[in-house]
Amino acid sequence: MNVNIKYTDETHAVLTVEVEKADYQENLEKNLRHYRQRVSMPGFRAGKVPMSIIQRKYGVAFKVEEINQLVGKSIYDYIREEKIAALGEPMQVASQEELDFEKEDNFTFNFDLAIAPKIEVKLTKKNKVDYYNITVTEEDIDSEVARIRDQFGKHVDVDEYKDKDLVYGHLIQLENGEAKDGGIDKENAMIMPSIYKDEDEKKKFEGAKKNSAIRFFPHKATDGNAYELSNLLGVDKKELDLYKEAEFEFQIDSIKRFEQAELNDEFFSMNFDGNADVKDEASLRAWIKTSLESQLEKESLYRFSQDLKKYLIEKAGKPEYPVDLLAKWLKSKKEEEEMKKKEEDRQPVEDPDIEAMLPDLTYSILRDKMLADYEIKPEEDEIKETIVRITRARMAQYGMQNIPDEMMDQFVQKTLANREEVERYATLVADEKLAAKVKEVVTLNEKTLTQKEYSEMLQKENEQA
Repeated sequence: MNVNIKYTDETHAVLTVEVEKADYQENLEKNLRHYRQRVSMPGFRAGKVPMSIIQRKYGVAFKVEEINQLVGKSIYDYIREEKIAALGEPMQVASQEELDFEKEDNFTFNFDLAIAPKIEVKLTKKNKVDYYNITVTEEDIDSEVARIRDQFGKHVDVDEYKDKDLVYGHLIQLENGEAKDGGIDKENAMIMPSIYKDEDEKKKFEGAKKNSAIRFFPHKATDGNAYELSNLLGVDKKELDLYKEAEFEFQIDSIKRFEQAELNDEFFSMNFDGNADVKDEASLRAWIKTSLESQLEKESLYRFSQDLKKYLIEKAGKPEYPVDLLAKWLKSKKEEEEMKKKEEDRQPVEDPDIEAMLPDLTYSILRDKMLADYEIKPEEDEIKETIVRITRARMAQYGMQNIPDEMMDQFVQKTLANREEVERYATLVADEKLAAKVKEVVTLNEKTLTQKEYSEMLQKENEQA
């Protein structure tokens, strides 16, 4: 077995793999013997088919498979051991001679290989990169307190309607002021008059009391919204035009008003039992402030990594890439994916827009180089800590403030068993560590914004994108 490389230019090389019979024969014979033990053929007992027949019937197929595996592994090992900065995967050259696997024993394979350009951006204190310090305001804390109180709030029965209340009752279609024969008659109906578009219809419910009756026009109230009308009347959307002028009576059985949770001892003992630091409103606000600052620090670091990416791409200029070779490889990969689908589901594969991908590719090369230069590697404990941190933050949004450690451990182990998830979290850890390191290396062009100002900035950037 012999593998060598010849560079045609700085970003294109040809890999040559020479395979001799001695390189694959031992494994080939072993695999054929193993297959012979399992195969059944008419006229022979299982495992007793003559090897000559196995060789004649399956020899070439096994030979091709063994050689392909051997070539693939040798190329992968060669690229890794020689530390070749390859882009994509090797592709057989268009001029490859046709090989006769049945008659020949020794083979030569040639592969085109795209090579990453040499890109160098040295970061020092002379380099200035924007860094946003996002501050927590009392308004932010007020909003979070209100969100938590809403999260643990409940609906209570009241006797008189006010804006945003839910009204439950009996909905009856009218005709000439009376219940219409065969018309809609729906018990346990629910409406929220505050969402109605028509102000005149909405006003009919102001001050309405329990056990009273309100007459209104649903189609007018909802401005003909098909989804709202269909749910309220319990009819198909195609039939809604039949009720365009229909008047209804709503006999109110109950009115429910949402009330935020009171910040009392019961609230704190039920929802923050596992957090001894949160026992009253003052400590709740302090806990919220600390939590928000931690989240915003991560957001600042993430934004810094995005600005750093733009900065590095700009500094790198426009490196020369083997565009045609990359386009050919990407297209072949997409064609392979399409071929795995059912024939009727396959879509034609268009030429990829390589030029649009080059900035991200440039950053990827620089990122990998910086991770190596700074010796940054995501450790298992860091990956676990990140999984826990992100999971707890997500669960807190749904009111699950105190997830038991045992449950969290089970979730972490389940996540670690998923290779793609581990790679995703490992990338996140590496990016956070890289941003923190580069933050020390460059000069920060610091800008201080409130959370509201930062959100407005992002929204404006998205609108301009």
